[in-house]
Amino acid sequence: MSGIRPDLSVEYSLIRMPYDAGVRTFKGSKKTIEKEMSSILNSIIGLKKEVPQTKTQTTTSITNLITRLKTLKRRLDENYHEEDEIYECCKKRLLRLSTFDFQKKESVNEYLNTRVNHLIIEHLARNDCTETVKSISKEYNMEDFVSVDLKIIQEYNAIIRDLRNKSCESAFLWCQANKTKLLRIDSQFEIKLFFQEFIELLKRNESDKALKYLRKYSGPIKNQNIEEIKKAMGCLTYFKQIDRFPTYKFYFEEERWNDLINIFQRDSFLVSGITTHSNLEISLQAGLSALKTDSCLDNKLCKPEVCPVCNPSMKKLVNRVPSTHKVVSSLICRITGEVMDEHNPPVSLPNGQVYSEKALKLMSEKDNGKIICPTTKTEYTLQDLKKIYIS
Repeated sequence: MSGIRPDLSVEYSLIRMPYDAGVRTFKGSKKTIEKEMSSILNSIIGLKKEVPQTKTQTTTSITNLITRLKTLKRRLDENYHEEDEIYECCKKRLLRLSTFDFQKKESVNEYLNTRVNHLIIEHLARNDCTETVKSISKEYNMEDFVSVDLKIIQEYNAIIRDLRNKSCESAFLWCQANKTKLLRIDSQFEIKLFFQEFIELLKRNESDKALKYLRKYSGPIKNQNIEEIKKAMGCLTYFKQIDRFPTYKFYFEEERWNDLINIFQRDSFLVSGITTHSNLEISLQAGLSALKTDSCLDNKLCKPEVCPVCNPSMKKLVNRVPSTHKVVSSLICRITGEVMDEHNPPVSLPNGQVYSEKALKLMSEKDNGKIICPTTKTEYTLQDLKKIYIS
């Protein structure tokens, strides 16, 4: 146990997610202050320059400014509270990782249990199992530990639900809030949203609105996305006879919404420092890749009751990982599912069937010295066994 250390590839997102969330909240607060204070100061300067007002008008203007300042203060208090929550979460994660003593078996087990619980909670959150996540977090006292993850993932799940309901509004707001990072990763998500909104107007036979929409939003993006603008004009030209133009018919298919969801998931995970697949899937695939062999693809050799690779519930994950290259084969007992080695050697019955010594001894103890071959149902004793030596 002394050699075990945290898997940094798994723990990376554990720390980066709250850190990035804190940075986004801080920058959002800064922008809010700068924008609102500039507007308020301009209003005050405007009051000085205007024609002298009555006492009532002046009182009303000052009251409005005070109301705006109070609203700004309330928003900032909410942001500060959110920042404190994020940094506290980040602090707890760092402290929890630093308190594990990896020279002690009990501490290693505690660390592994914590990590497994976190992986399960994150995987369930990605699949929108909100109530289950809350229940598990409360049971294992991990509510503060995973609060930031859940908030971010729930926000993303809400946007995905809107996209499935053919609404782009929340996705556009997300794009505006993350514009800088989306430019950094060269994302095409916003232009895809714009294109889809345009297509939806054409589907409703609102060509005039679609043209106005295209003129309004194509200006800022036309230099970088001229090809998309050309496609939009083609759709506008031929949408009433779209069946005759397969090149443009594709843009009117419902599958386009699934493409948008996939693009959003990829870009949102990049923006937030989250892995494309859940860390539970990644960890399972790493383990399965070490177990998977070419024999696992043979239905006659599959043993789903003892082999995780052959288990039907793992099929989707297993199909995405390569087979491991084993120079030395491992013999597995068909009764216990344990490896047969020098500590548990293989033995042969007179009928040629091979099992582990441990399995047959246990069978003998249970049946008063009798050994019944599971394959042929023939009865033997321990004296009939012959050890097999593998070179």
